[in-house]
Amino acid sequence: PAARAEKGRCSRAVITYHMIAHTIKRIVCLGCLSLAAADMSARDRALEKSIRTFLRDRQATVAVAVLSDGRMIASIEGKTELPTMSVFKFYQALAVLDPAGGSGLSPDSLLSFGENQLPRDTHSPLRDSIPQGGTLAVRDLIRYALIVSDNNACDILLAAAGGPEAVDRYVRRQGIRGVTIAATEQTMHERFENQYLNRTTAEAAVRMLKRLDTGGLLPAERRKLVEEAMIASRTGSRRIRSVLPGDVVAGDKTGSSLRSAEGMTAADNDLAFVRLPDGTTYYMAVLVANSFEDDRTNEATIAGISRIVYDYFVERE
Repeated sequence: PAARAEKGRCSRAVITYHMIAHTIKRIVCLGCLSLAAADMSARDRALEKSIRTFLRDRQATVAVAVLSDGRMIASIEGKTELPTMSVFKFYQALAVLDPAGGSGLSPDSLLSFGENQLPRDTHSPLRDSIPQGGTLAVRDLIRYALIVSDNNACDILLAAAGGPEAVDRYVRRQGIRGVTIAATEQTMHERFENQYLNRTTAEAAVRMLKRLDTGGLLPAERRKLVEEAMIASRTGSRRIRSVLPGDVVAGDKTGSSLRSAEGMTAADNDLAFVRLPDGTTYYMAVLVANSFEDDRTNEATIAGISRIVYDYFVERE
């Protein structure tokens, strides 16, 4: 009996030892994870600080949001609603192409339009190509709207999809807050103040873009149509993509406004996804609103922030 008791005490001692060792291991691991999280948080704060320092003395309201791995890496004025300008064509493309969006349109649907739908006082390579009107597939009008930011193509799609209100309802149904779509391109051109009718937050824009990119909105073929058009975009050569190396894949949708009589630009914007060679993808939006800077400075502001964000990701190791 004494031997069995001694053996029992030894067994309990071994079990207790392993339990203590396991607990210590868990504490150490949790401590490491906490330190890593704290370190990442410190890096995020450093990123925001770098962006804020870069923006110092800008005569504009600048909103920035950067999203990656399901986490908002940076948000500066990210919840402030600012004019979308042509960034709203991104939201429109989703509403038109989503089978559940209610438009009843597919990429191959044909839309006819007349000369009266091609106003001359607006940016429209489509009008320059087909001045008398014609018939095009939805996919071609989407490309016009996203690649060259064609305002007439945008309004033709809007009319077929149920107007700005239909796009607004679509975005809200996705659970995205901070977006208001209330005007066509033609309406926005009627008076300077109308450029503020369509609004978005930077955070809403990157969340919607991530939903698209990760397959949460459109079937694969339709998602590919939107993303390939954004990659082929010709309007962002001086903005987010301008500072990225050649081995980085990026697609964007820009927006630019007219100036007020006082010389203020309502907004110069850019929304982009960026795919690095190591497989990392991040989504960023920069909205430069109510700016008294010149156009080149607004674009340089967007490009400079893009470079700061890119450096954050490539230097994280």
